[in-house]
Amino acid sequence: MNRTVSITLALAAAALMGPTVLGNDTIPLYSAADVIAPPAIQTPRVWTFADCVRWAADNSTDIRRSMLNLLQADQDVAAAKDAWLPTVGFNTNQSWRNYPSPNPGQDGNTYGSTYDVNASWTVWEGNVRKYRLESSKLLREQQLLAGEDVVKTLKLGILQAYLNILYAREAVSIASQTLEISTAQTDRARRLMEAGR
Repeated sequence: MNRTVSITLALAAAALMGPTVLGNDTIPLYSAADVIAPPAIQTPRVWTFADCVRWAADNSTDIRRSMLNLLQADQDVAAAKDAWLPTVGFNTNQSWRNYPSPNPGQDGNTYGSTYDVNASWTVWEGNVRKYRLESSKLLREQQLLAGEDVVKTLKLGILQAYLNILYAREAVSIASQTLEISTAQTDRARRLMEAGR
């Protein structure tokens, strides 16, 4: 099983089971590199239903779009969680001046530096951060369900086409058998006619 199929199946499994949770953090099922990987172009000799699903999953732009949407939703959840953390900034400025010394034996060079550390933390923001986090989690769940819907729709379309092909094959087989029976009946009727019956 190639990498794209395993990613697609991981997306389908995630859509069916929900995100894998370890503590409060979700474990990503794939990365952006997995999404932009080129699709496999291997075609089997005889197509089974599993081969059809695998090939379609490898080459489906809708599934890749769903995976990208889910990655974006994961980033939005991470950004909403980061809003609860304090921000810390550090700034430094260095200066060096070289000028002629006014008195012999004295150094005319001066060095200056400043260091700034800034920190801020929003204690309360009218529950904006809380609702933003809940909203981003709901949007992630929505993207997960949309990915599940894409996978199921793809499988359903393939199943419908595959069953139509099997039905057409069976219709050809029945028509061939009908031809054989009709040919045998024609031969029998000809022999009966030649015999005078």
